[in-house]
Amino acid sequence: MAHYNQTTQEIGRPSDLLAGIRAYTASLHTLSRYLSLDVTRLVKNVLLQQTQPLDSYGGQTITTLYTNCNSQNLLWPPAALSTAVHLLLMDCTRFARCDNYILNHTSIFSPSSLICPEMQALAELIGPYGLKFLSENLMWHITSQVGELKKLVIENMDVLVQMRANFDKPEAMANLQKRLPAGENVLKRMTIIGVILSFRAMAQDTLEDIMQKHCPYLMGPIESLRDMVSPDTDIKVTLTVFELASAAGLTCDIDPALVAAVASMRTDNSSVDEEYKLTCLLLVYIAVSLPILALDPNSYYSRHYGGHHNNIHCL
Repeated sequence: MAHYNQTTQEIGRPSDLLAGIRAYTASLHTLSRYLSLDVTRLVKNVLLQQTQPLDSYGGQTITTLYTNCNSQNLLWPPAALSTAVHLLLMDCTRFARCDNYILNHTSIFSPSSLICPEMQALAELIGPYGLKFLSENLMWHITSQVGELKKLVIENMDVLVQMRANFDKPEAMANLQKRLPAGENVLKRMTIIGVILSFRAMAQDTLEDIMQKHCPYLMGPIESLRDMVSPDTDIKVTLTVFELASAAGLTCDIDPALVAAVASMRTDNSSVDEEYKLTCLLLVYIAVSLPILALDPNSYYSRHYGGHHNNIHCL
């Protein structure tokens, strides 16, 4: 029913699939008048399996199909990253048209923004379980990008250390800048991370809307529990509460999925001081590479899309 084409990586719109499932369910309910069949239990059992990566027969579910389609065709290739979400979904995954969602923080988190119909349909189909799987997949892409950024920092550590120490000396910085390669690569990877996080934020926003619609009685206590967390709360307790809140689509001060993903990258040989040093040098790398964007013709702001064509508003 999803009309998935493995060769072209095309898949049907979630709204079309949801409409088809509802029509199919209505037909089954009509048949149940003449047959001894518990349609409600049957449909719930089937749809619940579709929120998992694999069904009871080991086959791919709609959760896996839409997750793979998003991660491979939507978020991974830098050339495929467009400014507006409706272009992202329409051109890359070929299933959505979201005219009111734009990939910048002011539009995504605006209270007046409309929920993207296709994202809303996807949230209805795969639910919190499926969106959690999607989120974990997106986090994998982020850790992949972070790993490549760390490699670039380590390769150019000597130059970056000198830049950090000579930031107030223009002549020295100009000479060091010539010895620092791959600045454009760093900016592209940081932009990809920003786009992934923006897309995930939209998915979380949609999930919250769906949860408020279906079980508002559950969302109230979760929101209260999240609001009770303070800076003095133990970090393990904080992450546990935020993980619960995030699974329900609520926005938290700390992203537990991102924390877990980045923490998993640490090795036994790495120390906190070393990680801190790499982080500082990465910030230096980004800062000295930013002027490259001035030469990019796609860096201009588009009023129509509410962002930049090369997605630097997600940087």
